[in-house]
Amino acid sequence: MLGVIATGCAFPFLWFGGGLASSLFSSDPEVIRIGALFLKVEAVVLPIYVMLFSVNSLLQALKKAVWTMWIGIYRQGIGVALFNWLFGVVFDFGLTGVRDGIALAVITGLILSLAGVTRVAHARIGGLGLV
Repeated sequence: MLGVIATGCAFPFLWFGGGLASSLFSSDPEVIRIGALFLKVEAVVLPIYVMLFSVNSLLQALKKAVWTMWIGIYRQGIGVALFNWLFGVVFDFGLTGVRDGIALAVITGLILSLAGVTRVAHARIGGLGLV
């Protein structure tokens, strides 16, 4: 919960300050634009990363680390390749499609992690107790 709150607090700085932050490293307007776009996508995805890593830590604590390996392979390999190809090539969204493809790989990775932890927790500890 603290991680989600912290990334939520960082959101406005990343969303609105991305151009300024990028301009510290380059004066090229295209680099600044691309850097600002990247930070906007990251502003949205950061809380999802926090949740994903927390759920994966629970899977590891339940001695089911193999789930995190397969979710990582999906998220960092299959999901990124699939969604980047789909958004970048099929829909021709360009660089925005690449950023969105990475974000969708993270989001779907979280969904897989939640499905996995629900199943594992039910079998190992009687469920998650979320009421």
